[in-house]
Amino acid sequence: MTITINSTVTGITDAYNNALNSIVAKANANNYVIKINGSEVNISEINNVKIDLSHLTHSGRKKIAKRISNYDKKGSLKTINFMFHVMNKMGVTKDKVTIDVSHKEAEIQSLRKIYVKLRTETETARLAYKAAKGDFYK
Repeated sequence: MTITINSTVTGITDAYNNALNSIVAKANANNYVIKINGSEVNISEINNVKIDLSHLTHSGRKKIAKRISNYDKKGSLKTINFMFHVMNKMGVTKDKVTIDVSHKEAEIQSLRKIYVKLRTETETARLAYKAAKGDFYK
């Protein structure tokens, strides 16, 4: 299913507002952390991020429409953050918006990283032990 967004100013604005509503619903459901200009804010603050498309050329509007369409199609954190990145880079938004995983999920990911590191160290130590032991006890 291909989602097309009208590349006019009103078409992009409507699609952006729909995407924001979807992002807020997803953030509420998954307890995502929203950061605007580097500081953590409440989820409802993302609705204050307005877009200004008046200075964009037609090809610039098409790029923004493509990013919004890509979010509508996939709906992942990566596509959300890349959409806001492109908008900020092109000067459409004044604020730098990032959406991160919840605090609990970030803690789990960091503990998993520590666990994997210790697991590989344990395997290395086990192989060294087996090599040193060899046939000694047989």
